[in-house]
Amino acid sequence: MTYSQEFYAMGTQMEITIFNCNFTEVQIQQVLWYCVILIEKLEQEFSRFREDSFLTRLNNTKQWEISEDFLNIFTASKYFHKLSSGYFNPLVNVASLWYEQSFESIKKNRNNVSPTWEVNLDLENIKITGKRVELQENQNLDFWWIVKWYTVDKVKEFLQDAWYKNFCINAGWDIWMSGKISAAEKMTVWVENPFLSDEYCAMLEIENLWFSTSGTYRRKWKIWDSSFHHIINPYSWKSPDELVSVSIISDNCMSSDVLATIWIAMWKQKAQVFYQTQGIPALLIDYWGNIFQTAACESYNIEILPFSRPLWNI
Repeated sequence: MTYSQEFYAMGTQMEITIFNCNFTEVQIQQVLWYCVILIEKLEQEFSRFREDSFLTRLNNTKQWEISEDFLNIFTASKYFHKLSSGYFNPLVNVASLWYEQSFESIKKNRNNVSPTWEVNLDLENIKITGKRVELQENQNLDFWWIVKWYTVDKVKEFLQDAWYKNFCINAGWDIWMSGKISAAEKMTVWVENPFLSDEYCAMLEIENLWFSTSGTYRRKWKIWDSSFHHIINPYSWKSPDELVSVSIISDNCMSSDVLATIWIAMWKQKAQVFYQTQGIPALLIDYWGNIFQTAACESYNIEILPFSRPLWNI
């Protein structure tokens, strides 16, 4: 039996599909309903698009009582901030650069809006005492880089705890495949061609892995003569344009998507050194349409489709 359910959450279209399951349809629906409740709870806490969310209230008042999930996400954020030499930073708040609402509900050009440049990016200045957090002046947290994928990891863990062995989670092209579709068939994932939206440039089979793709070619806007997308370099306060797509293979959704985002935020040459040093399996496409893969990616047998540019190893 195969059962699939789609829903929209965390600003992302999500789908959970369960394969080869002996549970009844009612039992599966109950489990999926719990997944929706779990996602809604975390969205209510961390959405920057909701005026009543914990995160919005914290950014407005600079003090609030924290939850265990907040502490987990903040701890992970500090880890990735240190690992990436500051290129991952939840204090880079894209709301100050016009992206203060869901992307689908806003205009794509705001020449009448001036960006907010006075931002305190020092994570060490955030104070946590017991169950309270205190932000400093010009600090606004934006966990959107990480909280969606923390949430999806929680859903994956819940499904595994519920004895589901064969399932797929697709969260806006960040895909987890647990088990197989059938005894002989793995899940095939495709990498979208960032220059031709109805075509693909690479494919591979995965099992018990996350495959996360972060791109710069969809959510784009302009402020005056400057172009932006949803990933910001915290040192230049610009949206880097050397890379248009980065895909990461990992056993952890949060890590895979954060690492993909870090690569785009960095300059290409610096990112190549970082990922080779860390031994991270990654596939990337640059502004000129060239496809590269790290050495750690070679064992996954990614197939580059014929119309793509030559594959370069880095």
